Amino acid sequence: MDNRELIEKIFDVLAMHDPEFAELGRKMDYRIVEIIEESLYEASVEDIEAISDVFMDFISDARRDSFMLGLKFAAKIIFAVLCR
Repeated sequence: MDNRELIEKIFDVLAMHDPEFAELGRKMDYRIVEIIEESLYEASVEDIEAISDVFMDFISDARRDSFMLGLKFAAKIIFAVLCR
């Protein structure tokens, strides 16, 4: 297992079990759907759902990548502080 796979597993566990993490995800999901529906008020339900699915996949990847970047940054800061 490489570092990326390990970090993705940590992300998945947090996403499923940490209440604060899950609540933030729900709020983001709700806001994305809200924005899509506001922007596409004349679109059919099927169109809105299809567009929403694409955005949700993109946002999910962005969350995971942001989490990974944050962990790397935190590790670098901790390492720099400990090496002083």
